[in-house]
Amino acid sequence: MRSDGPTEDQRRRGWIAAVVEPEISPAAAMRWAVREARRRDLDVRVLLPDDHRRHLGCHRAFAVALSVARQTEPDVVVSAVVVDQPIERAGLAASAEAELLVLPAASPHVDGALMSAHCPVVVVPDEAPTPRPGRPRHSQDPFPVMVAVGPATGSEVIEFAFAEAEARSAGLLAVRTWHDPLIDLSAPLGRQAGRWDVAHEAVATELDQQLSLCRLAYPDVVAEELVVDDHCADLLVAVAMHARLLVLGRPSRGALLDSVATSPARVLARRPPCPVVVVPPAQPAKAGWLPARRVGVADLRS
Repeated sequence: MRSDGPTEDQRRRGWIAAVVEPEISPAAAMRWAVREARRRDLDVRVLLPDDHRRHLGCHRAFAVALSVARQTEPDVVVSAVVVDQPIERAGLAASAEAELLVLPAASPHVDGALMSAHCPVVVVPDEAPTPRPGRPRHSQDPFPVMVAVGPATGSEVIEFAFAEAEARSAGLLAVRTWHDPLIDLSAPLGRQAGRWDVAHEAVATELDQQLSLCRLAYPDVVAEELVVDDHCADLLVAVAMHARLLVLGRPSRGALLDSVATSPARVLARRPPCPVVVVPPAQPAKAGWLPARRVGVADLRS
């Protein structure tokens, strides 16, 4: 299998790294990876663990992945890279050069990859939205690209989402959730409704400002906004069922707070309703117990 590695000419081309593990079906993730490679004019390199105890399983997994790739996009170059280190560490090393790191949702290495990878990490569910048969490749995509935006979401996350929407000829839906536990709409005849309206309008204005530069940079992308007083992860799971892609920023709340309320990015990556992309920050921060930004009451809700 080592002879199937990338040639010298292939090394000069951009590529997508796809993680394949013996115990997990690679079909959905591999289909997504080769379709994306075709769209971006890239190659695909499949990372396989060099484990003599699972040698036959590795061969079978790569055979399935290669068969799926050839049936889906026969012109995309797919090569195997057998790694003699833990697959999570190999994925981290590959992410330093790859355009994307693609994993199946069932992989036990999803959490580590989304917190440490140098490139965007794509987590693909077993079943994902697929183009209708016979549709032209560049027609308007009926599935939007979704981006989850919070107070601390970096501009690189929003720009990635706009770029993906433009490349796919798809619309963009920017989702922002918020919650103020001090506002109780069930209170009778009080000022709660007025306070809710003010808070909601403030969040909507902030979201509009966060999108403003990308709207200028990507004028052909039709961007809509959805601001909801709700749990972030719950809402995203429901809405993203009809999305082509869900774009999130890397969690920055720290391990301590994450142990109290799991980050929505982790929740969505573990059980993705559609392909989920976690974009690393422009200036990667060291992982630690304390959050990398100021946190508020809303961070206690996942």
